[in-house]
Amino acid sequence: MAAPEPIAEDVLELTEPMDDDKVVNLAPPEDDRTPPLFEEQRGRAMPEPPPPSPQARAAFEGLVSPPQAERTVDIFSELHDRLSGPETPIGAGYKTLEQMTVEVMRPMLKDWLDTHLPSMVERLVQEEIERMVHRATQPRR
Repeated sequence: MAAPEPIAEDVLELTEPMDDDKVVNLAPPEDDRTPPLFEEQRGRAMPEPPPPSPQARAAFEGLVSPPQAERTVDIFSELHDRLSGPETPIGAGYKTLEQMTVEVMRPMLKDWLDTHLPSMVERLVQEEIERMVHRATQPRR
């Protein structure tokens, strides 16, 4: 059985010079305006966009009436002021929630750190030493 003959292909060698008529200019046009697609469009000024319809204007104004929107903004402002102010004391001892949380969490956090911190520091220091030794053994460029 004979080997099939290779198909002759027109291969572009990158070392061959190209004809100027085949070169494509990919630079953007110097004029910002898009050139007209049709001959009839030449010489015409671009029309102004139509004014927005009443429905479109209403969509920009929001879904609620202006007085209701103003009242809602006032309520949110009041809520923001209360949340950013000092904490309200709770319980009979007038402790804030933050103070109670710190009081409960401090011993738990201390126990956890006593148990886990030494091994974490040892592991991180060991990893950093290994990283520096690895960098030291690599050839410098």
